Amino acid sequence: MIVSPARSGGIVAAKNQQKGHGRSRASLWRLLAAGAAAFVGIAASWASLTGLRWYQIAFAVIASILAISLERQARHEAAQLNAKPADASPPWNVPGSNTQFSGRGEELAKLRELFAKSAAVALYGIGGVGKTQLAIEYAHKYAHGAAGDYEIVWWVAAQRPDLIELQLKELAVLLGLASQGDDATGAAHKAVGYLRRRSEWLIVFDNAEDAAALRPWLPGGGGHVLITSKTASWHELATPLELQILRRAGSAELLRRGRGDLSDDEVELLGDRLGDLPLAIAQATGMLAETGMTASEYLEQLEAKTAQILDERPLHSYGQSLTAATRLSLSSLAEANPAAAHLLRVCAFLAPEPIPSRMLTEAARIIGPSARPPDGNGAVRDMVRQIVRYGLGRSDRSGLQVHQLTQLIIRDQSIEQAEAISLLVRARPGDPLEPACWADWGEFLPHLQAADLVTTNDEGLRQVVCAAIWYLLSSGASEAALSLARKVYESWGMRYGADDALTLRVADATAQAYRDLGQAAKACEVDEDTMERRRRVLGDDHADTLAAAHNLAIDHHALGRFASARRLNEETYAARCRILGAEHPDTLASANNLAIDLYADGDPNAAAKRDETTLQLRRRILGPDHLCTFTSENNLAVALRAVGEETRARRLHKDVADRRRAVLGNDHPHTLTSVNNVGVSLRATGDAAGARLTHERALEQRRALYGDDHHDTLTSASNLAVALYFLGEYQAARVLNEDTLRRRRRVLGEDHPDTLVCACNLAACLRATGDPDMAKGLNEDTLARRRRVLGEDHPLTLLAASNLAVSMHATGAHDAAQALDRDTLARRRRILGDGHPDTILSAGALCEPPPGIPARHLPFRRG
Repeated sequence: MIVSPARSGGIVAAKNQQKGHGRSRASLWRLLAAGAAAFVGIAASWASLTGLRWYQIAFAVIASILAISLERQARHEAAQLNAKPADASPPWNVPGSNTQFSGRGEELAKLRELFAKSAAVALYGIGGVGKTQLAIEYAHKYAHGAAGDYEIVWWVAAQRPDLIELQLKELAVLLGLASQGDDATGAAHKAVGYLRRRSEWLIVFDNAEDAAALRPWLPGGGGHVLITSKTASWHELATPLELQILRRAGSAELLRRGRGDLSDDEVELLGDRLGDLPLAIAQATGMLAETGMTASEYLEQLEAKTAQILDERPLHSYGQSLTAATRLSLSSLAEANPAAAHLLRVCAFLAPEPIPSRMLTEAARIIGPSARPPDGNGAVRDMVRQIVRYGLGRSDRSGLQVHQLTQLIIRDQSIEQAEAISLLVRARPGDPLEPACWADWGEFLPHLQAADLVTTNDEGLRQVVCAAIWYLLSSGASEAALSLARKVYESWGMRYGADDALTLRVADATAQAYRDLGQAAKACEVDEDTMERRRRVLGDDHADTLAAAHNLAIDHHALGRFASARRLNEETYAARCRILGAEHPDTLASANNLAIDLYADGDPNAAAKRDETTLQLRRRILGPDHLCTFTSENNLAVALRAVGEETRARRLHKDVADRRRAVLGNDHPHTLTSVNNVGVSLRATGDAAGARLTHERALEQRRALYGDDHHDTLTSASNLAVALYFLGEYQAARVLNEDTLRRRRRVLGEDHPDTLVCACNLAACLRATGDPDMAKGLNEDTLARRRRVLGEDHPLTLLAASNLAVSMHATGAHDAAQALDRDTLARRRRILGDGHPDTILSAGALCEPPPGIPARHLPFRRG
């Protein structure tokens, strides 16, 4: 940072003003001394003229003493003002600059900024983060650089408070304020007093620990004090500034100074494994440069023997290796607070992420009795403060954080891994399906994943792993859930057997992750295997077997196998009613899925009635903001829309969307489902423009979350195309429908109900853009497939028939179109009733054959 002329002028002005004040004080003392001497003469003359009296002599003696004292004070002031170092050069004892220093430009600028506002700054951080190196660089830059702010720069090693005064005495000697034989305390105070009356000086107290011990040696005045420390407890004396690990660009710059041939990938790997800790980066740079080993070779050795590698080739600029510094600090911590050291050794087996206070409190309860502190949060806070004080961690509101290399070095000589496992079991957060518990799970999960989840024999830890996977699933992190679930499922299957209860519980989660990611066939494969094993081992009526049947029914529905899905759901619902009771949450889940089957089978009235009943029970038993309650509300709104209650459906969709946003967040998959359905309701009630905006936002979010081929993404794309059609943007709607149909055919297959919805929509766009023959061919194919897959009387089959009639009219086949319309109307009256909107549309089509492409016949995605 370049110092502005105004700032420099301010320093000089303060210095000149201070000198002026000193000269004024000396002149004043001389004037008083001259006055006193004159008064002595007057007293003597008076005595000679009038005769001596005792009080006259006493008065003369006092005046003489006063005159002598004032003259001595005047000489002392002048001497103090004009005192100069015995050496011609200004006092300077700062260690040499580190030629490899890099990556701290922002921190240097921040220090400069703080010194413009504060006379003292405390630079604190964990061991090895480079506090001393930054202080050295600052001193060199602003004493010898272009700025040249400081005439006096003095370095004090402050780790031992009892040695501070000796180092300040050396400064006093250089300033000519004391001699080598003088008392250290008095000389040190002279140096501090001298600085207090001046500006343009910098004192660095390096590696200070005790604020109270340092307080007497802070000069104040117009200069600057820079403190480096492992602790942040400096608020009363200085402005604190935490020094963090290097940014990756700084690590890369330092690494490439030693080895310019490192690739970007190698730099990233080294930065990740070394945690961007400056001391570790500097040691690695030195070893790579000196030995010529490759980055991969170094990383292999670091993995195999971390403490040994980080103990080799200590750097002169840092004084000792990272391993030596860490072990020394841990030893000092163990002497000062054995409980804190024990807690740290447990934390070494967790993740290098913040450890929340609730986990620290639990850890304090399980450490050995010999090291256990008194119960209470105060004792835990004191242990954390001690860990931070010795530079072995950092803390803030999020908890205690220990650097990954510090952890590895401590692990090398620790036996507390079993206690860390016990901590993970005991500190398990609440219900992973409850959004209120997700924040705790988010803090907990990194520490769980730091354990050996694949080969663990701890039954409690395995149960925590199962819960953690369900947390990921319920919070919408399906990719992360699948990654963890697959790894654990495969390993536990080989280690404990494929029939093991916890292995099969992970199988449930694995299948759910596949479903969430749109991979229904893979989910079905896992669920079929799970159900077969549970039936054989546990029997047909066991709760876990019924859960497997429930999940398999969901897979069949997703694959378009509606009949088998309904059969499985009916069997599971009946068994759960008999075994668990009609109001058990699992039974209500089966009831919810039965309503979905009814809807898919073309009976939206029956679906709406069952959804209404299930919703009331879930609201009473689970609460209004439970995830399952939200699901029932969403499904009821879909069914209401299908039976023609559009206004109520729209209101319910909006309500559940708002509440899902509040509870789950804007990007949760369930929230986006509600947003999608709000868009459909907007279009159905005449607000095509609002529907378009809603579907555009949902499509953008789903693409970012899932990619282009996920079934939810394709649903949003299909619905956006419908909205575009109703806005008259036929070509744009056609292009989007063509792309969506290609993707659905590839992902879901030609006969999947969602694929056929898209085909119907594209046929309407083809008619609107002047291709009625192509539209008619696509409508005929769609009707034939729906009749084969869904049956003659299914509402979606009748919708396909209605749309084919429109295409027939467009190609001039009016007689055939009217015959098809009459058949469709008869079926709709029998299946849906005379008052259903689709029945009314069929009747209208027969009364007034459409000359073109009536919008009322365009299908749209209902769920």
